[in-house]
Amino acid sequence: MAEALLRRLAGDRFEPESAGLEPGNINPLAVEALKDLGIDISGKKTQNVFDLYKQGRVFHYVIAVCDEASERCPIFQVW
Repeated sequence: MAEALLRRLAGDRFEPESAGLEPGNINPLAVEALKDLGIDISGKKTQNVFDLYKQGRVFHYVIAVCDEASERCPIFQVW
């Protein structure tokens, strides 16, 4: 949801991506909530944060949305 909302609100300034510690299926409640706002994420695939890390991806901002993330997320370097 956060990726889709940031893309809608500030997609000209950010390239948001979403990834999880244990990605699975997108929550159907999130799909419905965003659909009410005119945003379709029904075809979106989930990503694993560790796969992004292994790819050497560089991010200027990383926003964690759960307590477990602080213990399990890799450290992303800002260049």
